[in-house]
Amino acid sequence: MEDRKEWATELGSTLINPGTPVGVTKVLTKDGISSDPSPHPIAGYSILEADTMEQALELLKNCPHIHLMDGTLEVSEMMEMPA
Repeated sequence: MEDRKEWATELGSTLINPGTPVGVTKVLTKDGISSDPSPHPIAGYSILEADTMEQALELLKNCPHIHLMDGTLEVSEMMEMPA
């Protein structure tokens, strides 16, 4: 956990949300609710601010989840929604 705190501190104000784990996930479709697990479950999410996808990837390359836990990260851009 100390490695994650150090990494988060290094990112400073670009890290909007340092990480929120998620619990049980259900899959909702037009046909109803499925109890089958998702083929791509998430364990949690973080939000960071970057000008480009490349900058975001650069900021994330030292994330302890990748190096200490042999994990992977999916990186997505948030889409602007009309008001």
